[in-house]
Amino acid sequence: MGKAENAITRSIEQALAVMHGARSLVVRVQSGSFAVGDRFIRGAKPGTADLIGVVDGIPVAIEVKTTTGRQTDTQREWAQRWTDAGGVYILARSAAEALEAIANAADRRRV
Repeated sequence: MGKAENAITRSIEQALAVMHGARSLVVRVQSGSFAVGDRFIRGAKPGTADLIGVVDGIPVAIEVKTTTGRQTDTQREWAQRWTDAGGVYILARSAAEALEAIANAADRRRV
């Protein structure tokens, strides 16, 4: 994840804290594998969304992309598994986009 995506991720986390407060528990997930010194560390499975949690009782997974970023096949497969399991998957390019998608998901669940 580059600097631009990190900034968008932080803005989404902050927006959720302001808009949903205690009704939101979303954590940043590191996926894939990476080396730290002489240690090899495995994160979540490749394709896992950048933010995962529950907002107002709705299980959400948010994949963060810049305006030009694209999902990988692995991310699309993970998204399908998440939605098949009943979660809401959001591809967000801004905090406003993430909040709007969460609001839409909440509206659909009320119907």
